[in-house]
Amino acid sequence: MKAVIGEYGKIMILAVVFGSMVLFLFGKGDHDFLGMISKARPEAAVGNADTFALAHSVFSRKAPELTVTVKKLQTGREYNIQDSGVFEIKAVNQEGGQVPVTVVRITDPVQQDITDETDPQRFVPTLNGEYRVVYRAEETSQGSTKAREKEYRVLAD
Repeated sequence: MKAVIGEYGKIMILAVVFGSMVLFLFGKGDHDFLGMISKARPEAAVGNADTFALAHSVFSRKAPELTVTVKKLQTGREYNIQDSGVFEIKAVNQEGGQVPVTVVRITDPVQQDITDETDPQRFVPTLNGEYRVVYRAEETSQGSTKAREKEYRVLAD
């Protein structure tokens, strides 16, 4: 008897819960589901006033300043053309902080791109003439990358 009442009791509780859910979902009152949805109005969580300052700071940020003092090189001697001490490489952002500098491209005197076969930290000029080195200063601020590339000409004798 106890088992039968337990089983029918569960069915009765389930019927009451199911009935109240049906009444809630399909009822027409202000506190029922359809009434709540009919009163809901769309509203923006983020407006243009919220993101304008961030967008303005990202777009108005200047690319880093890049300067390199070009030295005359000797053929057959090894140079680190990324060394900020020897070549006086200066790359700063608009606050004056240092930013990293990389060598993007190296071209030899016969206008052949030798970037792939040359290590910028162990650069050895083999030909007399003018080498072209492209430096890149890059900074990432608030998810936006600003970069400046400059080409410098280096004489090797």
